[in-house]
Amino acid sequence: MARQRDYRAEYQRRKARGLAQGLTLEQIRGHAPSPEESVSQLRKTGTLVKGVVLGGVNQVPILVPTADGEELEAVQIAVNKKTASRMSYCWREIWQLLNGEDYDLSSYKNTKIYSLDGKRYQLITDADAIQLWGHTQVNVNDFWRMFESG
Repeated sequence: MARQRDYRAEYQRRKARGLAQGLTLEQIRGHAPSPEESVSQLRKTGTLVKGVVLGGVNQVPILVPTADGEELEAVQIAVNKKTASRMSYCWREIWQLLNGEDYDLSSYKNTKIYSLDGKRYQLITDADAIQLWGHTQVNVNDFWRMFESG
């Protein structure tokens, strides 16, 4: 026997997802008043990209040199979904490096990451510098806490 749809639960999920993306209730329902932009207009202008309103974007940590250039620090930057996915693979390699496992950062050597505000970041692939950062700055809980957004 076919399961009956739970429209109320579907609406609540759609509403929560839309609010998380920065949409108004009217936009979520599909009936935005004329001064507000509809979802289709947001897509046409490039403000809405693959279901994410710019402003409600992926935040990922990236290692950058400090002002004096002698150490590394992890800062959060806003990136698109594709870049966030690529960064997750890079961070997996960093995690493996910090745990003494086999790692391969060579594929990220010349990789540049662009944040949504247009800033360019060169990925740090120097194993010695990353290990120094890891041993002085990070414990296991702090490492994974970097990936929490909000």
